[in-house]
Amino acid sequence: QKTGGRATQKARNELGRLSKYDYSRLLGQQEYRYLGFIGQNYQRLYMYFTWAEKDTADAALYHVEGASRVRENVCNFVGSIRLKRIDRNDNEGFRSLDRYRITGEYSLREDERQQGAGRFAGKVTVDFDDLFLNMSDGYCNNSFEGKWTSFKTKASKKANWGLFRIPDSDALDVGECEFMVADKYKRNGWEIYSATVGDSNIL
Repeated sequence: QKTGGRATQKARNELGRLSKYDYSRLLGQQEYRYLGFIGQNYQRLYMYFTWAEKDTADAALYHVEGASRVRENVCNFVGSIRLKRIDRNDNEGFRSLDRYRITGEYSLREDERQQGAGRFAGKVTVDFDDLFLNMSDGYCNNSFEGKWTSFKTKASKKANWGLFRIPDSDALDVGECEFMVADKYKRNGWEIYSATVGDSNIL
């Protein structure tokens, strides 16, 4: 019973108490380049957030803008991120610093006037108060996991992206301490990344 009680305590949702703060800089971060893929062949997906703003009336809602790129095709998007939970993370062993995890849902709608446009939707996970760990082995953050659905064909593809690692990318990512592309998929937009030994700030 004590173990169960501790687990419940760790999972307590503090959204009501902490949603008053503005997380737009975390959700729309531009400092690091995202790594992403789309489709079963793990084609490289580039995602950029150019603007993020907290809604003035709904404390859990954020409005975002940005652009996606697959091969040479670029689409602008507008959308939203809705916070669903803010949980304290007590599992990392850092007792001197309170660390929290945001989970939410995102919906990003590309401009239908542009070629190959569609809608991204899924779940986002963001850890904050852990910026000092961003160079440690295996570090990942701002994980977006979901699907892209074509406006024209209605077909859907898996589309995931994140900082330093990509969620649910075991077949693509063969690295131990950092993201490394499997040989099988290097020709699907990962050539320059692989040639620069995983420098995610180089196209």
